Amino acid sequence: MIPNQHIGVYEVGFAPEWVAREYLAFSGGGKIKARHLQPARCSILGYSMKDLKVDGQYIRQTFLQPETQSQLSIEGYDKGAKILVDFFKKELMQFMTDELDPRGRAIIQCLLDDGTVEDYERLLPSDNK
Repeated sequence: MIPNQHIGVYEVGFAPEWVAREYLAFSGGGKIKARHLQPARCSILGYSMKDLKVDGQYIRQTFLQPETQSQLSIEGYDKGAKILVDFFKKELMQFMTDELDPRGRAIIQCLLDDGTVEDYERLLPSDNK
């Protein structure tokens, strides 16, 4: 996911999308090496980047890991993450039907059970290791 309005307390507009497009265009097929990733503090967001260099410029950590922003703090991040997770828990219940693919059911159940990034990773195949 790429935010298109705010990253934490910073209003960024569509700049993150432009940076991501630039990075993916010159990164050799868009694969991000595992050494550049860490589990996001909010597990439904997957991974956050530890570092990012685009056109010789490093992107500040506060944009890659918003919980490090002094104006936001871990407490503020966690409150926002709870709002996001609670929203998804409520909205995804409508899809827990008998017709749902077993993998989809497992992913939704992982969310409902407050799964970790590693729990999601076990459910989703990846060749990015």
